[in-house]
Amino acid sequence: MASSAKKIRQGEEEVNGNREEFKNKLKALSGWEIITQNGVSKLMRTYSFEDFSHLFAFTQQLDRIANRENHHPVLKSSWSKITVIWWTHSESELQDKDLEMAQECDALYAHFKKENRNEE
Repeated sequence: MASSAKKIRQGEEEVNGNREEFKNKLKALSGWEIITQNGVSKLMRTYSFEDFSHLFAFTQQLDRIANRENHHPVLKSSWSKITVIWWTHSESELQDKDLEMAQECDALYAHFKKENRNEE
């Protein structure tokens, strides 16, 4: 891995890069939280939709973004909610790419919410 990569190592306070910059970027993301699963830090957010059709359309668009970026989340869905979990699988930790993908999710969700208001 390049030494300039900014990352948070799971279970450590040490960061390769600028931890404060990473934290500030994270704070700018509304509704996201850092969770730890099996010692690995991950970004997680749950989005709510009117129904499964809207949720599924969101998932399809997210699939296109993930394939374009070659960076794929874990998705857990129910009838009107989907939880998106990002981390860099190859590194088993959070990196800037995960924050960027979280921003992509938020932009996509905002688009869906705006589109739904226009339908009413």
